[in-house]
Amino acid sequence: MLEMRVERFMSHTTDDDDRRYRPADEVDQAKQRDPVVTLGNLLLEQGILAQEQIDEAAENALAAVDAATDAADNASPPDVSTLHHMSTQSSPIQPVCRPITRHQESDSVAVKSVIEAVREAIREEMHRDPSVFVMGEDVGARGGVFLATQGLLEEFGEDRIIDTPLAEASIVGIALGAAFRGQRPMPEIQFSDFVWPSINQLIGEAARTCYGTNGAVQVPMTVRIPYGGGIRGGLFHSQNVETHFFHTPGLKVVTPCTPYDAKGLLKAAIRDNNPVVFLEHKKTYRLVRGEVPEGEYTLPPAKRHSRARAAMWTIAVRRTLHSASMPQLGRQLGIDSEVVDLRTLSPLDKDTILTSVRKTGKLLIAHEDNITGGIGAEIAALVADEAFEYLDGPIVRVCGPDVPTMPFAQTLEDAYIPDPTKIAAALRRLAAY
Repeated sequence: MLEMRVERFMSHTTDDDDRRYRPADEVDQAKQRDPVVTLGNLLLEQGILAQEQIDEAAENALAAVDAATDAADNASPPDVSTLHHMSTQSSPIQPVCRPITRHQESDSVAVKSVIEAVREAIREEMHRDPSVFVMGEDVGARGGVFLATQGLLEEFGEDRIIDTPLAEASIVGIALGAAFRGQRPMPEIQFSDFVWPSINQLIGEAARTCYGTNGAVQVPMTVRIPYGGGIRGGLFHSQNVETHFFHTPGLKVVTPCTPYDAKGLLKAAIRDNNPVVFLEHKKTYRLVRGEVPEGEYTLPPAKRHSRARAAMWTIAVRRTLHSASMPQLGRQLGIDSEVVDLRTLSPLDKDTILTSVRKTGKLLIAHEDNITGGIGAEIAALVADEAFEYLDGPIVRVCGPDVPTMPFAQTLEDAYIPDPTKIAAALRRLAAY
C-alpha cells in the first residue's frame, strides 16, 4: 500500500484565483515534490520501467479522463423516472441482494439470550462465507465488551477477527474499502456514542455509493452498533442514534428485539449487498431470552412482528425496554391492542402499520429516542397522509424527551425512558376519544 500526500497545484474552484494569496514559487516547489513524479523517477532509477512506459501510462490516464468527460458531456439528460434507481429505499430488498430465505420450521430449538444469538449468527456466517470478517475495538482477545465475538478469535484467527485502535473513522473506512473489493466486513462500533467520527464514511460514502455509481459498486457491509439506555451509561454509553441513520436513504437500518430476530436479521444483513446499520439494544443482550431454531434461517428486512388480532388499538413499538409487556398492559387496562413491533426502520414496513391502523382506528407510538424528529413523527406523518379518515382520535407518542443526552442519575434515566406507567397514561388519554 502506498500513501501519497499530494498538494493542490491549482485553484480550489474555477472561480477562485489562488495567485492572489499563494506565491508562484510555492506551487513550483509542490510540483517538484509530486509523489507521482517521484515514484516514476524511482521506477526509472531501479530499472523497473522505461521512460516510454511512464509516458504511455500518463497518456492513457489522460485519455481515459477525457473520454469519460466527453461521454458525460454528450449523454442525454436522465429521465426523471430513474430518480430512485439504484437506491435501497426504492424497494424492500434490492434486486442486487442475494436471495433471502425465510425461516424453515425446525423441531429443534434452544433458548438463548440476544447476545448469544448475535454470536451464533456471526459464527455461522463466517463459516459459510470466507469473505466475512469482523473488525473493531477489543473484538479479538477480549471478545468484545459485551462478548459478542467471544471465542471467535481462536476459531477464525487474527486475519478475520481484527482488533483495531480506537479510531472509528478508520474502522468503518477500512471496512468500506474491503466491501468495495467484494468482501463482507462487519465492523463493530463499541458503543453508539462512539459512531460520530465515522459518520462521513457511513452517511457520506457508504450510503451514497450504490446510487452514485448507478449500481456499479456495491457495499456489502454490516455495521453492528450497541445502543440505548437502562444501564446508567450516561453521556458516552447510552445514546439512541437510530434517527440519524433512518433519515439517510441508501442505508438499511435493522433493530432486532428478540434472540430469534437478532440471529435471523443479522444473517440476512450480512448477506445483503447494501450497507446495513444493525442496532442492538444493550439492555436486551442478557435480559431478553427466547427460542431460537437450531437450523439455518434468515429473516428478510422490512418485516415486522405483530401480535394480537381483532384489536381496537394499534401500538407501534420501536424497541423500548418494555415492549414485550405491551399486550399484557393493554389487557390490564381493558384494551384489546395490536402491537406492531418494528424489526427494521429502513426499509419501513408501511403496509403493516397502515393495515393495523385502518383496522383499529387508534395509534400510540412508543420509542426511546427524542420525540422531536424521531421515527414516531415519521410514522405519525405516514398515517396522517394515508389513513387519516380511519382515525378515531389523535396519534399519541410516548418517547424520550428533548434533552441533549441520556442522563446518568438513576432517577433522571428512569424519567427519560418510556415505561409501562407512561404508556398506560397515554392509553388512558387516548381512551377518552
